Amino acid sequence: MKKVFVASVLLCVVFLLTTTSHAASYVPNLTGTYGDATHSNANWQDLSSPESGYGVFWSVDGGNTWGHDDLTVGQTVQFMISMHKKYLGTHFLDLSKTWLDWDQNGKFDQDEVIGYYTKTVKPVVTNTVTPDSTKPVNTFATFYTESFKIIDDYIGDLYLRSRVTCSESLTSTMGGSWNDQWKWSYYSQFETAFKATGNLYQGDVEEWKITVKSEPVPEPATMFLLGTGMLSLLGVKRRKK
Repeated sequence: MKKVFVASVLLCVVFLLTTTSHAASYVPNLTGTYGDATHSNANWQDLSSPESGYGVFWSVDGGNTWGHDDLTVGQTVQFMISMHKKYLGTHFLDLSKTWLDWDQNGKFDQDEVIGYYTKTVKPVVTNTVTPDSTKPVNTFATFYTESFKIIDDYIGDLYLRSRVTCSESLTSTMGGSWNDQWKWSYYSQFETAFKATGNLYQGDVEEWKITVKSEPVPEPATMFLLGTGMLSLLGVKRRKK
């Protein structure tokens, strides 16, 4: 009977292992139809958290725990983005934008932006390089997206891209000068100018491939083994009585 008991416990362990989630894949250089998101350096802002070198995490338990597990239909997911700032800088804003290719069409579309955030570095009235521009500050800014329900339409591989940059980098891509970043006319265009692809000379990029699975349904064979194990446990209990 002891052998039956041990076998039953092992069967239960196998069942639990087959139902555990797997980690999503970090994609440092995503290529193909999604296009490249490049930058020259990340001295002034990057994606990272105090706990790790990653800046993007997600939670399926209402924010109690954060990680990089794959997703399952029926879950509600919320994303967290952590932007790190090494030096004070001389620009107006640090910016963060995150896309998720919900329709899996190989493009990060504007209507697939799940988070856009800004953090003021210098007042708008300032447009001169200050002596403390390279002062180490080592600060982190954490942003949270709204929550999303995972439905059957998302089954497959979802690609996520998150970028951080600064107002001067965006201004230069819009054909402006260094001083133009302080103008409100340019500030109002920053969100649409902030693209998922292409080159920004400042900032950082982080990409993830998240696999969405259907709701787990135990296979008949697995249920049979689990049931046999449970009956064996009941038999041991009755014998003791």
